[in-house]
Amino acid sequence: MAGRKNRKLNYQGKRKLNFWAPILLLVVTFFVRWVVDFVFERQCQLLSDETSRLEKANKAEESNYERELSKWNYLRTPRRLETALRKHGLDMNYAMPDRVVHMDADGNPKGNPTTLTRAKSRISRVENTASVARDSRRSGRLRARR
Repeated sequence: MAGRKNRKLNYQGKRKLNFWAPILLLVVTFFVRWVVDFVFERQCQLLSDETSRLEKANKAEESNYERELSKWNYLRTPRRLETALRKHGLDMNYAMPDRVVHMDADGNPKGNPTTLTRAKSRISRVENTASVARDSRRSGRLRARR
């Protein structure tokens, strides 16, 4: 018996087009793009504010450095140094040129042999000083014992 065809297998009805899916996808895409742009814009603004604040602080520190450097250069002149030493009760002078010992990069003395001999003798005298004790006859004064 050749009966009827099974029409359920060959259904060719009208297909409905889903218009809502592309529209929803487009709306979601624009919303996500807006959120990402908003977050990145806010982050960039925060970083920009932080950068400008740090640049201002850097400029202030540079001006302080320049001011202190100019003060130091002003006070570093020989006359100013002597005045500052006297102000603190120190009566000191610069060493005579023949008493100055120059050192090389390795820490070895270089220069005039006479100056080196004097420097070594001064060092040995300082090392030979046994102790420093208070002089009982004069209060407050120190004397060196040999």
